[in-house]
Amino acid sequence: MNSPARPLLLLRADASAAQGSGHVMRCLALGAAWRSAGGRVEFACAECPSALAQRIAGADARLNWVDTAPGTVEDAQATSKLASSMRAAWMAADNYAFGAEWQRIVRQAGTTMLVFDDYGHAERWHADALLNQNAHALPESYEKVAPGVELLLGSRFLLLRPEFGAWRAWNRPADRKTRSLLVTLGGTDPRNVTLRILEHLDLAEGWMARVIAGGSNPHVAELERFCSSHPQFSFQHDPPDMAKLMAESDLGIVAGGGTAWEAAFMGLPSVIVRLAENQRAVAGALAAAGAGVDIGEELAAIPTQISQLAADREGRAQMSARGRSLIDGRGAERVVLALRAALVSLQRAGPENSLQIWEWANDAEVRLRSFNSEPIGWDTHLRWYESLLSDSSAALLVAKDQDGAPLGQVRFVPGSEGATISVSVAPAARGRGYAAPLIVAASRWWEKEHGNPLIHAFIKPDNEASLSAFRRAGFQAEASSEVRGQAALILTRQHDPLRADCAPGSATVSGPTT
Repeated sequence: MNSPARPLLLLRADASAAQGSGHVMRCLALGAAWRSAGGRVEFACAECPSALAQRIAGADARLNWVDTAPGTVEDAQATSKLASSMRAAWMAADNYAFGAEWQRIVRQAGTTMLVFDDYGHAERWHADALLNQNAHALPESYEKVAPGVELLLGSRFLLLRPEFGAWRAWNRPADRKTRSLLVTLGGTDPRNVTLRILEHLDLAEGWMARVIAGGSNPHVAELERFCSSHPQFSFQHDPPDMAKLMAESDLGIVAGGGTAWEAAFMGLPSVIVRLAENQRAVAGALAAAGAGVDIGEELAAIPTQISQLAADREGRAQMSARGRSLIDGRGAERVVLALRAALVSLQRAGPENSLQIWEWANDAEVRLRSFNSEPIGWDTHLRWYESLLSDSSAALLVAKDQDGAPLGQVRFVPGSEGATISVSVAPAARGRGYAAPLIVAASRWWEKEHGNPLIHAFIKPDNEASLSAFRRAGFQAEASSEVRGQAALILTRQHDPLRADCAPGSATVSGPTT
């Protein structure tokens, strides 16, 4: 049989001076998480400045050029043809020009597609999954979505670049003197609002302002000249680690797009400037949550707001905490989990699967992690297998990937306090990011079949890979027990990690289960 492939994610996004770089930047974040989970990534762009093209190349992803105007029928046809030729497992589409007709053409061509949205840019939605990572995103905003479409809504799915991951456990020092200001308006700033902000600033003695211009900013030379003539200002162009710069700063002036979310995650108290109408909702949502100050386009208000924040230590601390509470930094992992789970197909095992499941059960790694490490004889296996298949209350499932290659098996055995799940990933599928998606897909299958009952897993305390996979799939440790005289942790499925009732911050990342 074929071994499971490393699934390909095709990222279709564009960037320009007019629309900014945010679409490509968040696709880079999604691509990094997809690669970390064992997949492959390629980009397709019709428009992309050289600075972003270099970032794509630096992220170990090939850039394919689409020689059409974004959002046209020709673009949809070329994009779907490219996805088909690559045999992409998923395509993620991120451009406000990708309206209902563009989506319909791509979907009718057989492309499995995730569509990004921020404000309802399409009249109808033709997709397998829809992502709106903004805190204000609500299901009722997407009534014109076909049944079965996975809705990934809210800041739990916020896509942060990999450099922010190192700061998940970091807390902003509460006693640090407020002396450092960060000014950054994202990847591009065609109207040079950055310079207008700098001209409004009148920094007190002892203050320093670090000014950041994104890679596609067309006004780098002018900004650099301004900063070089003002001793309290320093300038950087397209720095590689924005998270570190935000951690080192005490206050921020940021644009109301992806940069504002990054500042909130880093607990950086910030004044939020709107550069475009589509930033209104983001700035408003952060302000409503107490995670930023929304001044709209009133640049003259910036000095007063900065002075007030600088003088309000308690207010800064509250703003920092509220920003952190909105975003736990694992949004990209959750999106990848949703996409990978959708690639898992499940079917009940039959007599024809007996030999394969016996071979999987006797794999050395499986035996090591089991509560009974002795090899299983064929006759013993046959008696167990026939008994399990004849038990209508239990379920033995065989999992396959999108190409029909085997991924492993899942077993559910009901009890008085819920069902017990056990999972083994096929040896050929290990290390390719299938463990947690397989658990999510199987748990959803069982819950649908049996009306959302409790599901438990018994795992050895030293089996870190399995513990991690189950936790990512919404299971949490509830108690300790013994199985066959050996210590066991009981993990219970508390929530679906892809639904709105998931508790933020509950997921962790590690290797595959066995």
